[in-house]
Amino acid sequence: MSSAPATSSVAQKNPHSAAATNHLATHNALEFVRALKAPTDPPVLPGPSKIDIAEAAWNNNAFYMPNKAETIVEWILTRLLKDRAKDPSVNPILDVRYWSLLENVLFAQADIQLRDKAWLVPLLNRIPIAPIAVSLVSLCSQHAVETSIDLEAKGCQCLFFLWPLAVPKFNSESLLECYGAFLVYFASLGARRRSSESLVKLSSLVVATYRSSLVNTANKKKLYTTFTQTHLRHWLECSADVLSVPEKSERYEAGIETLFNVDTLRSVQEVHAANTFEKALANLISTQPDIVLQSLPRLFRSHGQTQIKYRAALYGQGSKQTTGSTTEQARSASMGFLTLCESLLSQVPENEAVWTARVSLLRIVDQEGLLSRSDEDSAAVLRRIGESAVLSLGSAKQEDHGFVKALLSALTTLTHIDYDLVPFGLTRVLPLLVTVPSSVQHSGTYLQQLLEYHAKTRTLDIYVTASFHAFTSLSSVDNRTLYISALSGPLLHHTHLESISRSARTYFTPGQVLETAQSIIRRLKDLLEEWENVHTEGIVRPKKKRKLDSPSDSAVLTMVKFVLVARFSAAVLASLPLHFLLPDVQSAVRNTIQEALDTLSSKLRTAFKAVEKSDGDSWGWQLLIIAILSLRYALANTSDLRLSLESGDKTISKMLSCVKASHVFPELRVEILRFLLYNTDQGRCEADPVFNQVIACLYGDVAPHEATWTGRLHQLDQDGNGSCLSLAVLHLLCSRWLPMFNQLASDDHIHSFTKSILSGRYLERTSAGSGKSLTCATELQQILQDAQFWELNRLRESLLAHISAETSSWDSYDLNSILKKPSPTPKRPPAQSFNTLRTSFEVILYTPQECLSRESRNELLRRAMTADLIMKIDHDWILLVHLREFIRRTTSESGVEHPYVAPYLFHLMRSQFSSRNQQLESLTQELIRIHISAVVTAAVRQKTEDMGCLLQEFLEAAASATVEPSTAGVRYPASLMTFFNVLVNGHMASHFTEDTVQTLRQLQERLFTLLLPQVNTRGGKFNSTSGFSILSLWWSLLSLRRWLFVDTSQTPLVSTGLASQILSTGLDTVATDVYPSILAIALEELHLQLPDRQAHLDFIVAVYLSFSHTVEARTQLDSTLSKSSRRLQAQDFEHILGAVADGLGDGILSAEDLTGLIRLSGLLLQSAPEGTLKVVQKHTAQCLAIIANRPLFVVDTALTLKTLEFISRHFNERPAAIRSIDVSTLWSFLSHCLSGSTSHTNTTSTAIFQEIVSVISALVRLRRDLILPTLPLLGHALHKLVLILRTLTPNLGATQSKLVSDTLPMWVNATDAVTPEESKALARLLTTLATKSLIRTHHSVETKKADSLARPFSKHAAHVLVAYLAALNDPLCVMSSAIRKELEPGLFALCEIMGEQNRDALMVTLNAGEKAVMKGLWRAYEKQRYIGKG
Repeated sequence: MSSAPATSSVAQKNPHSAAATNHLATHNALEFVRALKAPTDPPVLPGPSKIDIAEAAWNNNAFYMPNKAETIVEWILTRLLKDRAKDPSVNPILDVRYWSLLENVLFAQADIQLRDKAWLVPLLNRIPIAPIAVSLVSLCSQHAVETSIDLEAKGCQCLFFLWPLAVPKFNSESLLECYGAFLVYFASLGARRRSSESLVKLSSLVVATYRSSLVNTANKKKLYTTFTQTHLRHWLECSADVLSVPEKSERYEAGIETLFNVDTLRSVQEVHAANTFEKALANLISTQPDIVLQSLPRLFRSHGQTQIKYRAALYGQGSKQTTGSTTEQARSASMGFLTLCESLLSQVPENEAVWTARVSLLRIVDQEGLLSRSDEDSAAVLRRIGESAVLSLGSAKQEDHGFVKALLSALTTLTHIDYDLVPFGLTRVLPLLVTVPSSVQHSGTYLQQLLEYHAKTRTLDIYVTASFHAFTSLSSVDNRTLYISALSGPLLHHTHLESISRSARTYFTPGQVLETAQSIIRRLKDLLEEWENVHTEGIVRPKKKRKLDSPSDSAVLTMVKFVLVARFSAAVLASLPLHFLLPDVQSAVRNTIQEALDTLSSKLRTAFKAVEKSDGDSWGWQLLIIAILSLRYALANTSDLRLSLESGDKTISKMLSCVKASHVFPELRVEILRFLLYNTDQGRCEADPVFNQVIACLYGDVAPHEATWTGRLHQLDQDGNGSCLSLAVLHLLCSRWLPMFNQLASDDHIHSFTKSILSGRYLERTSAGSGKSLTCATELQQILQDAQFWELNRLRESLLAHISAETSSWDSYDLNSILKKPSPTPKRPPAQSFNTLRTSFEVILYTPQECLSRESRNELLRRAMTADLIMKIDHDWILLVHLREFIRRTTSESGVEHPYVAPYLFHLMRSQFSSRNQQLESLTQELIRIHISAVVTAAVRQKTEDMGCLLQEFLEAAASATVEPSTAGVRYPASLMTFFNVLVNGHMASHFTEDTVQTLRQLQERLFTLLLPQVNTRGGKFNSTSGFSILSLWWSLLSLRRWLFVDTSQTPLVSTGLASQILSTGLDTVATDVYPSILAIALEELHLQLPDRQAHLDFIVAVYLSFSHTVEARTQLDSTLSKSSRRLQAQDFEHILGAVADGLGDGILSAEDLTGLIRLSGLLLQSAPEGTLKVVQKHTAQCLAIIANRPLFVVDTALTLKTLEFISRHFNERPAAIRSIDVSTLWSFLSHCLSGSTSHTNTTSTAIFQEIVSVISALVRLRRDLILPTLPLLGHALHKLVLILRTLTPNLGATQSKLVSDTLPMWVNATDAVTPEESKALARLLTTLATKSLIRTHHSVETKKADSLARPFSKHAAHVLVAYLAALNDPLCVMSSAIRKELEPGLFALCEIMGEQNRDALMVTLNAGEKAVMKGLWRAYEKQRYIGKG
C-alpha cells in the first residue's frame, strides 16, 4: 500500500523535471537521501513513491552509495514507527513492500557476518522496534481478513532478526506491551480458526525475552498491576484450553510469573494487595464466566506450586522457624487463594460448570495435600462447600445427570480429603442417594469411601443403621417408580452389596454382631407391624364375608421400604462373622435370625391367599412374598448360620398355583421358581411340578429372542408384556440348576428343554442388546461354550438326538443325483427347514468333536453338503457360513473321507464368483485348499480319477478364457494358485504318473499363453482385484514351470516393467496386494536365465525398499521374502546382503529407507539358506561397523529402535553366529546410544531402553565367553542404564535442568521419566549376571560347563552401584520409590557379586550421603539373602 499522493504544482508544470529528479534519486546519493526525506510521498508528482525509489535504489547494483543499506533500513524503520497509527489503507505496517525491502536488505549477502553490519545496533538504539512489533501484531488481529500470509511472514522474519539486537534497550513495560499484543492476537483466533506460524514463532521469542526481563526487573509490582488491569482477560482466554502445545504453555507460564512471583506474593502477604487481582477476576466472572471457570483450577494449582517453590523466600526469614513451618505457611496461603476462588464462584448461579470447577479445585487440594489440621479457616470453607453440595443435591433433578455427578464428585473429594469435612454424610446424603441412578458416576465411589472409613474405624454398625434409616425415611407419590429407582440405585447395587458383605465379614467387632442382628430383625418386624396396622386400619368386614382387600398406597409404601430393608439385610446377615464369637453368642445370633424367619414365614400363607383371591391390585402382597423369599434364599445359602428353613406342603402348593396365576408379576414368578428349585435340590419338594412350571415359562407366548434384560428382577415387568420372563427363567436355570435338572428331570422335561433350544426362538437375532444386557442368544452361547454342559450326559444326548431328527429331512435328497447334474434343480425345501438347519448347525459348531461319533459326523457332513449344494448364497449367507465351517472342521480333523471330493470341489470353485462376504470367502478358499490337497494326495497314491477331473476343469477354464478374449482373465484364479502351491510346496513331479505330468504341462502352456499378454499390457490397472489375481497367478505359474522343469529360456522378465509402471503411477493408486505379488515374481525370476543376475538381485532390494513405504503392504512383503529367502542360492544370498550393507553405508538414503534396509537385513538373516554361516557373520560385522560409525543411527529415534530390534533378534536367535568383533562394535554403538546429548525428544522412548537391555541380556546369557574381555564396557553400559532411571526434581530452573538433561541420551526426556517396567527389566539383567548358563556355540554341549559372570564381574560391580548411589544423592534428581523397588533384586545381585572386600574398597571413595545409602542397601541385602539355616 502506498501513501496518498501529495500535490506538487512544480512537478505538474514541468513533468520532465520530475522524471529527471526521480532518475537522479536512484543514481545520485544526495538526491536519494533528499527523496526519502521529502515531506510528501511521492516526492515529485507525477512519479514513483518513496518505497518504489528505495526498492529501485537497492536493486540497482550500479548505484553506489556509502551506507546505502543503513540509510534504507533507517528510513523504513522510521516510517514504520511514525506512521503506525495511520489509517490501515495508508499504514506502512500493512504494506508488504516495506517488509519485503527490509527483508532483502537485512538478509542480503547471508555470508556476511554480523560485525559487518555493526551499524544496526546504534540504529536500533535510536529507533525502538517494540512499538512496531506491537502495531504489527495488533493490526494483524484487527484486520485479519485484509492481511496476507506473506505480509505476516515477512514482517515476523524481519522482527525475528532484529529482536535479539534491540532487546538490551527494551524495558520491562515495553516487553509487557508486546506480550499483551500477542495475547490479544491469540485470543482473537477463536473466530478465525487459524494462526500464523511466523507470528507463533515470533511470539515464542517475545515471551522468552519478557520472562528473562521479568526475572531481573525491579518493578514487578507495577507489571503485576498493569497485567491485571489490561491483559488478564486475554491471557485467560489464551490459557483456557489445554496447554499441550509448548507455545501455549510458555505464554501461560509468563502470565503466572507476572502474577505469582516473589515480589507480588510478598506484597499480597504484607499489604493485602490482592484486591486488584480479585476485582479483575470478579469483573470477568460477571461478564465472561465460562473463561474464568475453566481457568480457576489451573490458576489455583500454579499459585500453590509457586508458593511451595518460593516458600523459603516468603516465610523463611524468621529466627524461630521450625522444620516444615514454611511448607505449612505456603499451604495455608494456597488455601487462602481457594477462599478467593470460592468467593468468585459464589457470584455465579449454581450449575454444572460451577460445580465442575469446584471439583477441580478440591481435587488439587487433595492431590497437593494443602489442608492442614490446624487451619480451621480453610476447613470451614470446605465444610461450607460440602453443605452447599448437599443442599444442591437435595434440590437437583435426577434427570440432570451431569449436575448430580458434579455434586457427588465434590462430596467424594471432600470425604477423601478429610471425612470430618462432611460429617453429615450418613444422615443427610444417604437418603438422597437411595434413588440416584447407579449409572451416575461417583455415587458408588462416594459410598465406597464412606464404607471404608467406617470399616477402618470399626463403626460399621453405624453405617448399617444409617442405611436402614435412609430406606425407611423415603416418601413418594408413585410407589412403583420409587421401588424401581431405589432398587436400581447405588445403595442396593450389587457392587455395593458385595462391599458390604466383605466389610461385614472382616470389620465387625464381636460386640457388634449380636446388636446388629437384633437391630436388623427389629427393623424388619417394625415395618411388618406397620404394614399390618396400615393395611387393617379402617377396614370394615361384614359378617359372613371374608375377603382380603387391596392394600392402600401408604401400606404399599411401607411394603416397598420392607423390600429395600430386606434386600440390604440379606447382605449383612449372610456375612456376619460368627466364627470368632463365643458359642453362646453364636447361638443367640442364630436364634434371633431363626425366630425372625419363622415369623416371616408365617406371613407367607396369608400373602399367597391374598394374591390368589385378589381381583384387584395385589402388588403390595406380592412385594411381601418377594422380600421374604429373597431373604430366606440368601440366608439359606449361608453355612455358618445353619438355619432350619423347612416349607410345608401347603406353602409349596400355594407357590405352584401362584406361578400359574396371570396377574402375578414376573419378578415374583422368578423368585418363587428360584425358591422351589433350591428346595428341589435339597429334596424338600417333588421335582416334576417344579420343572413343569419352569418349562411352561420357557415356552411363553411372547417371543423371547426380542427381549433384553439387565439381570435385575425388579426390571422384568417394565416392558409390560412379560417378554423378559422366559429370558430370566432361562438364566436362572442355566446359571446354577442345570446339573440338578439333568439328574432329576424326566425325559419329557429334558426333551422339552432341548427342543426349545433348537426351536430357533432363542437364537434368532432380531434385536441386539447393549454390552451389559442379557439376551437369550448370549445366554445359550455361554452355556454351549461351557465344558460342564457337555458333561451332562442326558442333556447332551437329547440335544444331539434332536439335531439329528431335525436335520433328517435332508436325507430325502440324493446327493449323487444332485452332483451328477451340472445345475441341480431339486425341489426347494420350505423356509422353515432352512431356519431349523441354521439353528441346528449353530449349536453343532459349539459341540466338541469328541461328543460326536464318527457315524454322526459323517451323517451331518452329508446333510451339510446337501444343503450347501441346494441353497443359494444370497438366500442365507449366515447358514452357509455355519455349514461350511462345520465341513471345514470335520475335514480338517478327520480328513476328507467322503466320496464326493471332486464334484463338491467344483461346486466350491464356482461359488467363489458369487461370494461377497469376507468370512464366507475365506471359508470357501480354505475348503478348496483342503479338497485340492486331498485330490493331490490321492493322485500320489495312484488314484488319479479326481486329479484328472480337476485338471480337465482347469483346462476347460483356460480354453474358454482363450476363446473369449473379452473376459478379464482365466476362471478360478484363486483355486489355480492354491493347486499350484500344493503341488510345488508339498510334492515332486516324480510322485505323479506320466499322464498327470503331461496334463500339467498342457495346462501351464495354455495359462502361459493366456497370461503373458495380460501381464505385459496391464499397465496402471493394478488398482483392482483382477490385477492382483493375474500377478499372483503368474507368480504361481512360474513356480509350477520351475517344478515341471520346463524350458524357461523364452520366458520374459516382467517384474522390472511392472515395478516401473507402478512406481510411475504412484503407490497410492495401487492395490495393497499387488506389491507382494511383484516381489514374488521378481524372486521367482531368479530361476530363469537372467542377462545380468547381480542387477536383478539389486532390483529385488530396490523393489522391497520402495514398496515397504506402504505400511499396509509390509506384512505381506515380509512374508513373501521370508518364504523365498530359504530357497536362494548362497551366491545370490551373499550379493543381496552386500547390497543391503552398501545401502546402509550410503549417505543419500533417508532414515525411512535405512529403516527398510534394517528390516530387510533382519528378515534375510532370520531365513538364511543352509550353509551360509560365514556369509551371515560377514554381513553382521559389516552392518554393525556401519551402524556404529554413522551418527544418523543414533540421531533418528525410530531408526535407532529398529536397529536395536534387529540386533536383539539376531543375537537371541543365532547366538552361535556372534563373533568377538561383533561384540566390540556393538559396545561402540551402545556407547553412542547411551551418551549424553544437548538435544532430546519430546517423550522418552522406553522401547529403546528395553531393546538395549535385551541385547546385553542376550550376550550375558548366551555368549558369556565373548563378554569376558570387555567387562569394563559392560559395566559402563550398566552404569549409564542406571542413570537413565533418574528424573528431574520438581521446580528446577532452566540451568539446573540442563545440567541433568545433558547427561541423558537423546531419546530420553528428563521431564518424562521411565516407568517401573524398565527398572524391572534392568533388574532382571543385573540378576542374570549371577545366573549360570551354557554358552551357545557350534561345539558339542558335553564339553561345556554352566557358569556365570559373578566372579569376573566382581571388580566392576562397584561402578554400577556408584551410579545408583549418585542418583539418590543428587539434589537435582529423584528416583521414584516404584522404580527403586523394582530395581532392588538387581541391586542385591550386585551386592552378592561384589562381596564384602570390594564393598569396603568402595566405601572409602564415597561421600557421607552415598555411604548412608550404601549402608542401608547392604542392610536390606543382608536381611533378605539366604544364609543356609533352613
